[in-house]
Amino acid sequence: MLEKLRKQGASFVIYLIFGLLIVIFGINFGTQSVGAQEGCHGSSSTQVLEVDGTSVGEASWRWAFSVQQGGGREVARARRAMEMLLLRELLAQEAERRGLAVSEDLVDQRIKKGDIYLAGAAQDIKSYYFQKIDDQYFFDYDAFKRFVGGLNVGVATYKVEQRRELLAQMMASILRGSPTASRDEALGRYLHENNTVTFDAVRFDPSLYRAAMKLTDADVDRYLASHDAEVKKRYDDEKDRAWKGLKPQIKVRQIYVAKAPPKADTPAPGATPPADGAPAAPAVPAAPAAPAVDTAKAQIEQARADIVAGKKSFAEVAKTMNGDEPTRGLAGDLGWRTVDATALPDPALNDAVKALKPGDVSPVIATSGGYYLLTVEAKREGDIAYDAARREIALELARDAWPREAAKRAALDSLAKAREGKGKNLEEMFERAPEQPGGFQMDQIQQILNDPKLSPEDKQKILQMLQGGQHGALEWESANIPAEWGQDTAAAPTGGAPATPPPAAPAAGAPAAPAATAPAAPAEVTASSDTLPAFSDVEKPSIERIGPMVRDRENIERLGKSRELIRAVFDELSPGMIGPRVYEVDGAFVVVQLQDKKLAKVDDFDKQADRLVANLASERGEQLLSRWIAERCHKLVAEKKIEFSQDKVAERDPEGRPTKVTYRPCESMQVE
Repeated sequence: MLEKLRKQGASFVIYLIFGLLIVIFGINFGTQSVGAQEGCHGSSSTQVLEVDGTSVGEASWRWAFSVQQGGGREVARARRAMEMLLLRELLAQEAERRGLAVSEDLVDQRIKKGDIYLAGAAQDIKSYYFQKIDDQYFFDYDAFKRFVGGLNVGVATYKVEQRRELLAQMMASILRGSPTASRDEALGRYLHENNTVTFDAVRFDPSLYRAAMKLTDADVDRYLASHDAEVKKRYDDEKDRAWKGLKPQIKVRQIYVAKAPPKADTPAPGATPPADGAPAAPAVPAAPAAPAVDTAKAQIEQARADIVAGKKSFAEVAKTMNGDEPTRGLAGDLGWRTVDATALPDPALNDAVKALKPGDVSPVIATSGGYYLLTVEAKREGDIAYDAARREIALELARDAWPREAAKRAALDSLAKAREGKGKNLEEMFERAPEQPGGFQMDQIQQILNDPKLSPEDKQKILQMLQGGQHGALEWESANIPAEWGQDTAAAPTGGAPATPPPAAPAAGAPAAPAATAPAAPAEVTASSDTLPAFSDVEKPSIERIGPMVRDRENIERLGKSRELIRAVFDELSPGMIGPRVYEVDGAFVVVQLQDKKLAKVDDFDKQADRLVANLASERGEQLLSRWIAERCHKLVAEKKIEFSQDKVAERDPEGRPTKVTYRPCESMQVE
């Protein structure tokens, strides 16, 4: 199936394939007489669907519904049947507008040939009503009648439906056959799909540093002093939205102490551990255990007593006692919270803080994880001036900027260590990330891709599946593909000198050679002059193996978007080289080392050029057909020129009574 059609999971092609399977299934539904089948249904003139002034009757509905047999709930079958009829009518009406016609003789010929038409496409089903004698098939009319009876229609109705289906098929063939493709276009696609790179990446994630940052009031003051212009700009940009007409807010601080984990069981007093193999000595009866003292609760209750007595301020205690590390350096400052939505981590905390007045200290509040004290320092509402908001904005900006800066500096430091002296492979500096559960090892994948029996198309499908389907319909950027990719890399360059193959990646299990380094270029990712706050330990990143991947405009599997990184691994680096700079990819900072680069050969394309040109034209034809159907259908819906019997597609209660209709015409036909 063409890649475009694989992406359209709910497209008419899926309905077609499913319908064919059900035709095969439907023949097993018994052999009631044709007359009985025709007589047990309503009039064939009853309208089920109207498309642009053309009515579709009950007989057509029986046909369409029958070929959906076995596809889940009845309402799901009905929706598929309605979409099938709608699709057929769109194509058949266009065929009539263009003067196409189908004679009865043509219908008979196709039936005798063993073809059946569904939603504008033909399928060979002669094995269901032909006899096979000496490897030849012969039409059997009695078997044909039984086959038609299994579809819940008579022979006459079947021929009427097939005549309409043939019209749709003729129109679909015209649309499919309209696009063309040139050899150069096919070559461009071939080069794109067969030029691949494999590289290692080490990703430094700012979110890990944000969780580890130990911000203090002094840090916020320092940020504000050196970034006042940025703070003022943020205030001006958000003034009307964030700083005018505020609902009542409160400034909250907290002290949190976690509950102590339960202690492990200890031997009873007087009990002696037995020697190996010896029977256990009886334990001396223990005295009744004293009630366990909850030290965490006692600690925070004493702290509250000191605060209330004026011995210590709430902020002083929070700086030393608060168990929430991200807010400890800020003396438990949780910032300003809207009174009606304080968004604290436990309902009991939200209830308690709403009852506090400025200066009050809450009772000790027990939660599943530990104990809290809360205080409200101030209240505000209405318009907030810049001087009152600047420190709050500085705190917000620092929480975003400094984790990014820390991740950036870690990446820059790692790159410098990899490039210093003779250089180091990334594998010498970082652990490799474990393979995904159930996934292939890279050597297994490479072995599959090197199979000479595997066609280039199959190799490309494998590569795309490895990328999680992300590159199912990649666009080729000819301007960004190196000129040498369009040449035979085995040929000698101008001047007669032998071509130099790119250095091979280290073999599995072999000692890593010193990493080659690309010529240094000005790094676009540079460190700032800020003095950063303290951070707790951050887990060291690991290496991810990316690829083999084909060139996309900006998407990199499992990493994100970066045109600069794509340009580096495809255009600038050779196998073994470490990238000359740190690359920013979706907010993280990445160091890379190219492992392998596969370049397509024009000679290999020439051997299959005709087929690849035809495949490209065929794919464009399917895309055109799908787009035409979707656009035509949605246009008629917008013009209210499609009506359908809601009773046919209604959801039903257990007693079979219709309840609601969720079907919408064209729901399987999407415009991309």
